[in-house]
Amino acid sequence: MKCPFCNNEMSQGYLQSGQIILWTNKPHKISLKPKNNSKDFIIAENCLGGANVNGMICQKCRKIVIDY
Repeated sequence: MKCPFCNNEMSQGYLQSGQIILWTNKPHKISLKPKNNSKDFIIAENCLGGANVNGMICQKCRKIVIDY
């Protein structure tokens, strides 16, 4: 896949975390769990084996493209 930002060839891989990958509009200092009334949402979660989501990375312009 070509990078949509710089047109360089991208490499396939995985974005991994210990338990949760969270998208948020502001950083959380303590917990990654979103509150019920927030606009935050969990992209991936796995309490026992680590969370991961597959995607593409461009090492030239340092962008990551993921599907969630």
